[in-house]
Amino acid sequence: MTPRFVALLSAALLLRIVIATLPGYASDRDYFIDWAQTLAAHGPLAIYGQNVEPRVDYVPGYLYVLWAIGLIHAALGGGAATWRALLEFVPIVSDLALIALLYRATCRIASEPRAFALAAVVAFAPPLWIDSALFGQADALPIAFALLGLGAAIDGRLGSAWPALSAAVLIKPPSLVLAPVFAVLHVRARSMWRGLAVALVASLALAYVVTVPFTTQRAPAAVLGFLLERYTSGANKVPFVTWGAFTIYPLIAGFRTPDATTLGPLPYRTWGMIAVIVAVAAAAGSLNASVARTHVPRRRVAQIFGAASLSLLAFFLLATRMHERYMLPGLALAAPLAVEDRTTAIALASLALTFTINCAFTMLGFSGDGHHPLTLTIARICSAANLLAVATLCQRHYARLHNNKTNDAAHGEGSRVRTRGETGGTPPRS
Repeated sequence: MTPRFVALLSAALLLRIVIATLPGYASDRDYFIDWAQTLAAHGPLAIYGQNVEPRVDYVPGYLYVLWAIGLIHAALGGGAATWRALLEFVPIVSDLALIALLYRATCRIASEPRAFALAAVVAFAPPLWIDSALFGQADALPIAFALLGLGAAIDGRLGSAWPALSAAVLIKPPSLVLAPVFAVLHVRARSMWRGLAVALVASLALAYVVTVPFTTQRAPAAVLGFLLERYTSGANKVPFVTWGAFTIYPLIAGFRTPDATTLGPLPYRTWGMIAVIVAVAAAAGSLNASVARTHVPRRRVAQIFGAASLSLLAFFLLATRMHERYMLPGLALAAPLAVEDRTTAIALASLALTFTINCAFTMLGFSGDGHHPLTLTIARICSAANLLAVATLCQRHYARLHNNKTNDAAHGEGSRVRTRGETGGTPPRS
């Protein structure tokens, strides 16, 4: 790590420390404090109990962090300031780790100076520090695990890739939609079904080990069933088409419309699931075609990040029950593509702006329908802007695929010998 990159991270840390002194979004922090106290006082078996208020809608992964925070706070005997410092520690450190990982990822597709410039923009742009220093949320943590897994998959280290993805999903669920992307890279790395089976068993074993302290069950099927209930229970807490997030639904159904409401023959919830499945399958299919045609490492990596980010952004835009912060994983994984061309950079800047506005609305108490007409108009404009920006990213992704095919055919690059660092270039070490 170069001195100037250390200086960048130090400046990013200082910015977040300063912002963390502001009031921020107290609602999430109050929840975390209550849960941390319960875990410290009564252990993990009590956290999903009926008497815990507010009801826990998190899966076990991040509860380990809150458990440690509760124990440390109890040992220190501090007050509100200590709670704030402890709750901000992991989100801010996760931010810094994510900045470093995005810098490393961008170096795969661009020169170091451009990668450093992109890292500087990510470090000081609002989306990350709003999530960590104001909301006290550690969404950067699962994104960092997903990015670690994606990097391992790109390098053919699939035995490390799947556990990293599993860790991301055990903290926050959105990363699950990356599984088809990982599967494509796995198959293209000539690992095929035996390797996938090993990866699946390892991922399920990790899920079992992480979950088992939170339940009296011990049979693997029962423990994994308990984990699945945690995901569905968390989603059922906000059974609306959107929980104030600027997705497709404010344009067609409003904000607080129950997602069981039917549109034609099916409820919005089902339409959303179908749309996400189609979009993720299309992204994986495009990646499969790209990996088959393009053997230039830089172009391959760009296509991989394009497919991964579009999968996550499609999940945010099309699935129901979204919070505003669920855009962040897709926005983060798309960030390295900003160095590719100006159109992509503008689309990502638009998403960063609407994300910032969405978070500001949430901190000001916006939850959907029933607000001032001007507020709703701004929200719908932002929703339309999100759709346009993601459509632009989709167009650039498929244009990149077409250009790669044309360039490879013209220059004969498709016949180049693959090197160790290229996706599919070496058998995986599962």
